[in-house]
Amino acid sequence: RTSPEDTVRQFYAWFLKAGFPLPKRSNLPTFRKYISQRFLKKAMDPEVDSVLFIDAQDDDSTWANNFTVAPATVQGQTATTEVTLTGKTVHYKLVVTLRRENGVWKIDGVKGKDWKDVTSG
Repeated sequence: RTSPEDTVRQFYAWFLKAGFPLPKRSNLPTFRKYISQRFLKKAMDPEVDSVLFIDAQDDDSTWANNFTVAPATVQGQTATTEVTLTGKTVHYKLVVTLRRENGVWKIDGVKGKDWKDVTSG
C-alpha cells in the first residue's frame, strides 16, 4: 500500500525530471496514477496559466535532484505533506493535499509558500 508521502515523492520525481510536463494524452495515464480526477480536471483547464502542480509560473530545473517530502498528517480520507524544493536559483515549499480515491492516495491540491530567489542577494 502506497503512503501519501510515496505518492508525492513518486509524482514529483517523475514530474520534475520530465521537465514539468502538462497533462496531455501521451502522459495522462501517469497523471491519473497520482492526481485526483478533480485536480487533474482543474489542471487541464485552458484558462489556468500557472503550473498547478508547483503553484507557480517559473521553475528551477535543478529541483529534480533536490527535493524532500515531509511526513504526512493523515485525517481520515485526506492527508497533507510538505515538499521542499531546494534548487540552485530558487528555494520553494509546496503544501500538498491528498485525498483517497478508490483506496489510493491522490494529489488533490498544491499551494506554494516561501518562494526564495537565492540568486538575487
